[in-house]
Amino acid sequence: SSTRGIQMGAKDNSNAAVNTISYCTIATTGNANDFGDLTTLSGYCTGTGSPTRAFRFGGNVPSPAATYNTIDYVTIATLGNAQDFGDLTVAMFRNGALSGTTRALISAGESPASDGLKIIDYIEMSTLGNAIDFGDRVTGGQHPSGGSNCVRGVWAGLQNDGSPWSPLNVMDYVTIATEGNGVDFGDLVTPNMGMAMLSTGHGGL
Repeated sequence: SSTRGIQMGAKDNSNAAVNTISYCTIATTGNANDFGDLTTLSGYCTGTGSPTRAFRFGGNVPSPAATYNTIDYVTIATLGNAQDFGDLTVAMFRNGALSGTTRALISAGESPASDGLKIIDYIEMSTLGNAIDFGDRVTGGQHPSGGSNCVRGVWAGLQNDGSPWSPLNVMDYVTIATEGNGVDFGDLVTPNMGMAMLSTGHGGL
């Protein structure tokens, strides 16, 4: 939001998934604070938000191995545990999300059945319910990184879906208000995967 940043889920230094939610007040400096807990342990998940809600999409745990189709949400201005929003169209992790003013788009990376998903799901952030199919990215692979100016969403970089698991320089874009497949945007300067992305417009702020 305009005042708080939220972090949801992760893997710790022993490679175990965690269910923690942390927050910071953007206008200050200092350590993060405890916000609450996710509904499940979750590593390799992704998130985005609106000015009022923050979301966590999918994720996995290494032992015993499990991959989730879970969508969690919190109200950013409060503290407390996450609540169930609905389900993704498939269980996924190593995915990437972005948001416009009303919609959040989630682009799959990996599922138990495939290392090279192209799936794009979307939700209406002010409601509750299951994700809906939006379309497909141009290229399948893991770790897509997303950013948005609230009109267009762009995913950049991937890990390809087979050995030698190398990074790719691809960029795809979609128009958030419509449904449809991704379109080639251009190439990154160098191949990358799992990047941190940001933009000058986000979530209707």
